[in-house]
Amino acid sequence: MLGLLVPTVANPFFGELAVAIEQAAKLQGFQVVLCNTLQSAASELESWAQLASLGVRGVICSSAVVTTEELEEYVAMGLCVVAVGEKQSDVLPVGVDFVSIDHTKAITLAVEHLVWLGHRSINLYRRLRSDDFQSPIESGWL
Repeated sequence: MLGLLVPTVANPFFGELAVAIEQAAKLQGFQVVLCNTLQSAASELESWAQLASLGVRGVICSSAVVTTEELEEYVAMGLCVVAVGEKQSDVLPVGVDFVSIDHTKAITLAVEHLVWLGHRSINLYRRLRSDDFQSPIESGWL
């Protein structure tokens, strides 16, 4: 059994992530216990405790509130932990794996798709680092 902690599946990103994780887990013979933490530290702590009481051995966690110390405790308890996030923290404990989106690749694919559809005037709104967009700019797409 695997645990999945997300802020809320009402956010389409986390909803689709939950479905994809559940499908992949089923192919490997695992069930997934989904916990919506609503970005509440108290709710998240309760979810971790409930997952441990259910005998969950692995947890996939997308959290902005979990601390390094808490992650260390979960690993020390024997839980396999995978953190999902925007960018890897340099302080993730040993034993915690990390998965993130490759924004540069995602932007490149999106722009290629728009160009393939025939769009030539493409605007971009961003809050990310400017180097994430260097490849599409160098390619003359933006």
